[in-house]
Amino acid sequence: MEILQGLNWWGIAAATVAAYVVGAIWYQPAVFGTRWMAAQPHRKAPEDYQNAVPGMFVQFLATLFTAILFAVVMGVLGALATGLLLILVYAFGGAAAAIFEGHQRTLWLINGGSAVASLVTIGLVLSWAQTW
Repeated sequence: MEILQGLNWWGIAAATVAAYVVGAIWYQPAVFGTRWMAAQPHRKAPEDYQNAVPGMFVQFLATLFTAILFAVVMGVLGALATGLLLILVYAFGGAAAAIFEGHQRTLWLINGGSAVASLVTIGLVLSWAQTW
């Protein structure tokens, strides 16, 4: 696992937490949460989301793995190229999933916007962490 040696793990941890917080704010009702709920193909009542902890845990792990991937690729391509590459991958992957599943464009834009905001946050924090 030589590729993981030399990574700034504190920077990765900080980027993970920062991106997770950005996502949590993104989906608040006052931001995009209400529109996101309305765009869901199978709408649920808010009380149906009471046990969201398992999904939140999986999302945290996905954010951590994304930050690790970003840090590894950033070591080869640099921060800007890595960010653009991952944003394109997430954007096209998200668009393909949304089209295939028949989701509204609103849902894709909200979810895609969240992914872009998270990736920008990860890139900024990892770039800043290089100065530690």
